[in-house]
Amino acid sequence: MKGLIIRSIGGHFPVQAEGTINGTPFYFRSRHEHWSMSIGPNPIDICGGYADGWHKEVVYGNGASWMEVNEVRKLIKKCAREYIRENNMKKKSILSFNVVNKKGESTPMKIAISNKVLRIIGRSVIKEKSNG
Repeated sequence: MKGLIIRSIGGHFPVQAEGTINGTPFYFRSRHEHWSMSIGPNPIDICGGYADGWHKEVVYGNGASWMEVNEVRKLIKKCAREYIRENNMKKKSILSFNVVNKKGESTPMKIAISNKVLRIIGRSVIKEKSNG
């Protein structure tokens, strides 16, 4: 997966992994019946509740302490995709425009829109211009 670097992975009681997602540190930990992944400047502090950042914790069932490396990789990739998707949805642009009523009076307007939606709108406008 592009942007994902796993620097270390392994162990038992707990299984742990560290690395970066697009340059942001992550920490994965699996022990007893749970696994968790934290992403942010201080990911170990995030999982302990001492810092803000992205965090996910899941009940895995018996055997989380003995999770196979390939399973850990799979879960890290899944979390990385979720983290990236959530971050992309948070990024917004402000669109400024004027609405003109029937009398010709103009009212300035502003809306916040996610960059993903903005890209889709941009593609539609380009298609309309090329067709018309």
